[in-house]
This record gives sequence, C-alpha cells and structure tokens, in this order.
Amino acid sequence: MQDRWEREQDLKYEALKEKKERGRRTIRNVATQIGFILAANAVAWVAYAMFVSKVVSGKMLDGQPVEGIVLTFAAIAQLAVILFCALLYLKNSEENRLMLAASREEGFGATGYFVSTLKRMGWVLPVAYTVFQLPFLGYYSLLGYAYGVETIFAKFYTPQLFGIKLIGSGMRFVDALFGTLLNTLVLALIYIVVIFFTQRKWLKERIRG
Repeated sequence: MQDRWEREQDLKYEALKEKKERGRRTIRNVATQIGFILAANAVAWVAYAMFVSKVVSGKMLDGQPVEGIVLTFAAIAQLAVILFCALLYLKNSEENRLMLAASREEGFGATGYFVSTLKRMGWVLPVAYTVFQLPFLGYYSLLGYAYGVETIFAKFYTPQLFGIKLIGSGMRFVDALFGTLLNTLVLALIYIVVIFFTQRKWLKERIRG
C-alpha cells in the first residue's frame, strides 16, 4: 500500500515537473520570437531613418501631406517584418528533424502532422507579435501618431502603424486595438502558409534523398 502511494506521488511530481518545464519552454520560445521581431523592427527603423525621414521632413516644410509616404513605408516594412519572422521556420533544424522522424513512423499523415504542429507551436509567433505590439497599442490609444514629429519610440513601431490606420474608425483606442489584432491575423495567416509549404518541402527532400 505504501509503495503504491509513493508511486502515485512520484507520478504526480513528474507530471508537475513536466508542466513547469513546458511553461518555462513556452516563455523562452515567446521571448525568442519577440527578439526576432525586435530585430526586424530595428532594421525597419534604420531604413525609415535613412530613406524616409528626410523626405517626410522636406514635404512637411513644403506644406505637403506626408501620411501617404509614411503608410506606404509602413505597409512594405510590415510585410518585410512578418515574412522575416515567418520564414525563420524554414531554418528551424529541430522542427525539420522532428518531422522527418515522425514521417518514418507507421500511420504518419502530412496533413495530420501539419495540424499537430499548429497546435503545438503555430501559436507562439502570433502571441509574441501581439505582446510586442502592446506598448504601441497603449501609446497610440493615448497620443495617436504625429508622422513627421514623432518620438523615436513611435517611429520604431511604424511598420505596425499600417494595420492601425487601415481600421480608420477615428477612435484611437478602437483603431489601436483592432489594428493590433489585424496585424497579428495577417502574420498568423502567412505563418500558417509558410509552415504548410515548408513541411511539404521537407517531405519531398526526404523522399528524393
């Protein structure tokens, strides 16, 4: 009886330990993805400073509107940031190894494995992107975006401005909230497509090999 109780306690301890480890792993994965997003946005910020900032300042001095050029840059930069982060899945050697190992098991199905991948880790990048946008959501809700005379902080988030401006309700909090969700939705859709075609590519390479 005592041995049985001890085994049950050991199993509970192991389950709790595994649960804590999964939690820590999830936090690490989200933090890693936020790091990639920060790096991509930093590159976009440098590109804005080098190629767009002077043009915007010149147009403002001439009394010309600058919203169009800023939002055009924001759209391009947003797409570039999303593609960079999503396409990192192509370079994920651990995911490649896991899939190839699974593909050798009996009953493996490409579609089923794709769905299981989305459940296991397909949500991590969208969650990281949402968390990354939260400071700008608060900033825009309070202050909006002043284009040519913005702070360095706001200019850093210029790529994410496109989704916010696309909502266009005129209410800053509503635009910021739904713009943030729209940005995340676009990223999630692109990420799903990247995962799908990447896994098909890995399978074809295994068959050829």
